[in-house]
Amino acid sequence: MITGAVKTLDGTPLPNVQVSNGLDVTGTDPDGRYALPDRPNQRFVFLTVPAGYVPADRFYIELQSQTSHDFTLTPHPPGATTDFAFVQITDLHLSTERRYLPADLAQDLAQIRREVGDQIHFIVASGDLTAGGKREEYEAYLQTLAGWSCYHAAGNHDDDADVQGQHYMDHLGPLYYSFDYGPVHFAVYDGEAHLRDGTEATPFAYVPTAQDTWLRADLAAQDPSRPVIIINHFPWGDEFYAQWRDFPVVATLSGHWHSTRRCADGDAIHYNTPSLGFGGIDQSPRAYRLCTWADGRLHSELCALVPQGLFPGISFRPDNTAGPVKHRAEDPTASLQLRWRTSTGGAIHKAPPLVADGRVFQAIKNEDQAAGNGLVALDAHDGTWQWTHATNDAIKNAPAHADGRLYTATVTGQIIALDAATGGRLWSRPLDYPTRRWVYSSPLIHAGRVYAGMSSHMVALDPLSGEEIWRRADLGPDDWLPSYPSPAARGDYLAVAFYTQPTSLAVLAAATGATVWRQRGDKPNYIYSTPVIGPHDTLYATSGGDLRAYHLTTGELLWQSPIALQRVQNRPALADGRLFVATGSGALCAFSAQDGAELWRWEVETRAPLFTPYARQGPTTLSAPTVASGRVYIAGADGYLYVLDAATGACIDQCDLGVPLAAQPTVDENRLWVGGSDGSIYALAIGN
Repeated sequence: MITGAVKTLDGTPLPNVQVSNGLDVTGTDPDGRYALPDRPNQRFVFLTVPAGYVPADRFYIELQSQTSHDFTLTPHPPGATTDFAFVQITDLHLSTERRYLPADLAQDLAQIRREVGDQIHFIVASGDLTAGGKREEYEAYLQTLAGWSCYHAAGNHDDDADVQGQHYMDHLGPLYYSFDYGPVHFAVYDGEAHLRDGTEATPFAYVPTAQDTWLRADLAAQDPSRPVIIINHFPWGDEFYAQWRDFPVVATLSGHWHSTRRCADGDAIHYNTPSLGFGGIDQSPRAYRLCTWADGRLHSELCALVPQGLFPGISFRPDNTAGPVKHRAEDPTASLQLRWRTSTGGAIHKAPPLVADGRVFQAIKNEDQAAGNGLVALDAHDGTWQWTHATNDAIKNAPAHADGRLYTATVTGQIIALDAATGGRLWSRPLDYPTRRWVYSSPLIHAGRVYAGMSSHMVALDPLSGEEIWRRADLGPDDWLPSYPSPAARGDYLAVAFYTQPTSLAVLAAATGATVWRQRGDKPNYIYSTPVIGPHDTLYATSGGDLRAYHLTTGELLWQSPIALQRVQNRPALADGRLFVATGSGALCAFSAQDGAELWRWEVETRAPLFTPYARQGPTTLSAPTVASGRVYIAGADGYLYVLDAATGACIDQCDLGVPLAAQPTVDENRLWVGGSDGSIYALAIGN
């Protein structure tokens, strides 16, 4: 048996304190004593620190190194009240050698302290604390966080040293545990438990382990009225969340995908938070989440860590009343002249405006609230408001338009048809299991069908009724992966690309969904951008870091460009026998569509690393290019619209809108529209 006591510094026993051996959970008796079975392979005995107390030493004791299993608690310092606030950080990938260094973390923590330090009571770090799970990385992590109250969770990178979590436990204690703060019970979950147990599983897939036995016992020991927040590295879907629905779970906080998503699931809200250290794989800025418990519920605000002096005030919930934008309307030689600017009331990131029937349709998002998500329609001529259609979840890409209808998909997989004239909902259809969905792609209208989906889950729907024609859910095992590419089609063929494995590119029969051919997916072959279909049934895809051409119907690799493109995340443009590709290194390249030869390369001169993926510092990230009338239009995170000569790559003009731009510009005759990170739509006239 494992026995011991929980007392205060003066020896006062503390009853009803939870103590666990990692499997069993018990409470202390009136004398503060507890007894637990001595289970094999358990390294720690640990307690759930009750609200109003902190450990005098640690909340855990190593069973192999100590024979005394007594815990001492001290009253919490002033400031612990019913209402409280904390910050979630995630995916630091802290290294002592490269990329995100201890000095970088110290700088970011200093900014957090300046911005919200007087508001928060503690920090939650939800995994991938280190780059490789090395001892020196944990030591640097703890040293840098000295002076902060922090609760830690393990991620996949925290065990890259392949030591079964030993380095994490040596420095931070149990891989899973719980604590109370104010009226809330927090449970910290180990996302790598199945790998440490030797359970075979698809990478990052949820697999039940002995840890689930502990968590159920932990939650069952709580007052049924006490709200629960689960801290977990992986944003698992229904398979994980469903088993806790009989407990009062009000929120989960996760990371891993270097992305952002809010998903309502009954009474629970599931938040996924971008990396603190790097830009997101969806080109989200580096960010932390400010969480406030007040009025009996969790309030959340995502705060971007914009480099100091660069775009002050930019966040996912921007101040749309900030001063006038900078532009070049006073320059009579400028090819771009600002005509109007209209605030949408939400945020705009990568979703380009759709212009049709005299209106501008724009997807907007506010991923911390149910309000502020949906589609808005503006008059294309003057920007006056036409209608708003609100959705519970964010929309991250452009809608599709056909026959007076709009088709869009929320990030949680709700596919919606709207009347384009009024914004009235005609029908909607979920993809099932919204907690597993990460739909960042646009629907496609082709051959009388609506094609929509994500990762392995693709559906074809009747555009009038929303009835399902066919469904594929087997192209990849992890259909909860973020999916950025939209489908492309020609004739009888539908091309779908995936940021996933085992498939990265597939061509399906458009009528039935049957596989025509598929390319195996691994990291070098991951595809982040929408494929393009050109003449002679040529399919172009930015596979990994290069450009490839395939025959649409056979899958034959026609050519492969040796040019390193560094994670192309935006759809290439095809015009006049050229492919225009915005690289991950802040360059726009033109290639021959016939053989992949590089024709010219233009590199942006400014440095604005706001959206740079997997890099703390880097060049300005560029949007997808738009080609019209022999010119290439492209937007940058530095706030500029650039106009280039399509034949030579010479920069003809640049227009400073004063806010970061990630959305592709939309061009129609002599007009251009683009969405800014401030949530505004900008309309410009195109001159000679």
